[in-house]
Amino acid sequence: MEQMPPSLSATPRWRYWHARAVAATTGDDAAAPLFAEIAALRDFYGYLAADRLKQPYNLNVRGPRRSNAAAQTALSNQPGLIRARELFDCDMTEDAISEWTAVLDGADTALKVQAALLASRWGWYAQAITTLAQTGEFDDVTLRYPRPYLDAVSEAGKLAQLPQDWILAVMRQESLFRKDAVSRADCARRDAIGALHGLCDRPPLALVLTRS
Repeated sequence: MEQMPPSLSATPRWRYWHARAVAATTGDDAAAPLFAEIAALRDFYGYLAADRLKQPYNLNVRGPRRSNAAAQTALSNQPGLIRARELFDCDMTEDAISEWTAVLDGADTALKVQAALLASRWGWYAQAITTLAQTGEFDDVTLRYPRPYLDAVSEAGKLAQLPQDWILAVMRQESLFRKDAVSRADCARRDAIGALHGLCDRPPLALVLTRS
């Protein structure tokens, strides 16, 4: 660690492994303060540190962004966004994204946050997540990780005997909840990750393995 540049040694990854090394060589008591320094981070290694301390994860969830109805109304009345919404409703998502981008390219952070909230209201979750990411507002976990289609997800969970959160996680990771998302992988990969939005015609490989 001492030989590393600060840009590496200060990252959660290496701070965690430093703590692990201290735990292995000096003891858990000596390592506990080092784990505590990163255990509250919303980060993979922060969660591992929290596990070592037997603490709950801290998602650092900030309350919902202040919704500006006037700003969202003004946005929704712009011709480009009117077209974007109609195209999205017609499942012409790529054309909708082009219209959306043309309107919001160069917009400031505050306006993009309102646009993300607007897209979420429309049920256009992928665009809400993508637009919010452009602002750096990563602590708005509720907007970044929505929970749509819960009736379908609940039914899928029962059929596959999987927790709803697992299915929602795969949906977000693989498609950002895009209804038109199509896997370009072969069937072997689809067996491994599950089909579009969680379930394949055949049981996912991981599910088969857990039952064997």
